Amino acid sequence: MNIDVKFENTQEQVQLVQAMASKDPSVAMAAREAFAKLLSITIGKFYQQADTTKSFFKDMVYREEDGPDEIPLELYTSVDKGHFTVTSSAMPGGLPTNQVYEAPQYARFTPYRYDSAIAFLEKYARKANLDVVGAGIQRLMQEVLLKTNNAAWQVMLSALANARYSASVAGAATNIGQVFESTTADILTLDDLNKLFTSFRRINSSWNRGTPVNGSGKPTDVYLSPELIEQIRGMAYQPVNTVGANRSAITAPTDASAGGGIALPDAQRQAIFNAAGTPSFFGVSFNELLELGIGQEYEVIFDAIIGSATLPKVGTTTGSGTFASGSDELLIVTDNSKAGGVRAIATDSDTGSVFKLESDDQFVKRSKKIGFYGGVEESRLWLESRSIVGLVV
Repeated sequence: MNIDVKFENTQEQVQLVQAMASKDPSVAMAAREAFAKLLSITIGKFYQQADTTKSFFKDMVYREEDGPDEIPLELYTSVDKGHFTVTSSAMPGGLPTNQVYEAPQYARFTPYRYDSAIAFLEKYARKANLDVVGAGIQRLMQEVLLKTNNAAWQVMLSALANARYSASVAGAATNIGQVFESTTADILTLDDLNKLFTSFRRINSSWNRGTPVNGSGKPTDVYLSPELIEQIRGMAYQPVNTVGANRSAITAPTDASAGGGIALPDAQRQAIFNAAGTPSFFGVSFNELLELGIGQEYEVIFDAIIGSATLPKVGTTTGSGTFASGSDELLIVTDNSKAGGVRAIATDSDTGSVFKLESDDQFVKRSKKIGFYGGVEESRLWLESRSIVGLVV
């Protein structure tokens, strides 16, 4: 979420910023309102581009004055017994909950505001110190983005932790969690990814449990930590197969007891070098997130939600493992071609921007300060649990 806000040192911008510190209250107020309105549109574009969840939350835009709206559930999926689970949060920063609906029904979303505020001394505006003004606006945007991203990931991770699919075990149908455990603890292999993608494909059937048309329902993106990306870089020089030269099982990429491992093809190893460690395997993009990793923010949230749930081994329907944020890594696979998550976001009636910036009128004249406050009004919902699976390494 690195946002860099800089103003061009043009005559028009300098005059507008200096006018915000005018000793004439009417001139100062008009300049501050104009500054906020002009900047709202630019901030709205920055905010949408910097959002780390934009790839798997699709925007549903509505006018601020319209208030809450409804989403028709039957347009998204068909589930057993006509029930549909929607994951959402009822309040900013609140614990996401799963609401069960009977289809066809409409899920109502409850929008809420995420705000922040900044202030700086009038002298910086009077001197046209655009760096200080830009740094203040940048901090305001970062704080709002931090709040909205955390709320979005809480919703998505809650949907992942509670997702289930119907599998056949000993000839009987049973519900299996969609978070799996790697074959070998602390080691990510191509075999694990291959099996995970197969499970993802099986989960992503069409609405009538058949084969989706146009090849949809395939994994498109993987989200993982820098440490797991390190293991992927290692595939450029480490053996990656699970069966050795003597056809015995290899339990780890460096295991030589089975007759030695086989490296990736030269072309794939070269691709890993050329891609600076973030390659594409099997046509799936890999995305590195610093918030993922042992003890990191998103994994701590996921740990609190999934608790002590039993995780099946990847490629199987049984297992005994659990997730612990202090020792395990979480890898997330999504199909971003589906509208799995929805972000209902309001636009300002004056500017049409999703980000609303306004002049803060709380400062009296003797404070010699200029302030702005702003934020977004939005709601996050996860509607399609089949578009997401996880792997614990």
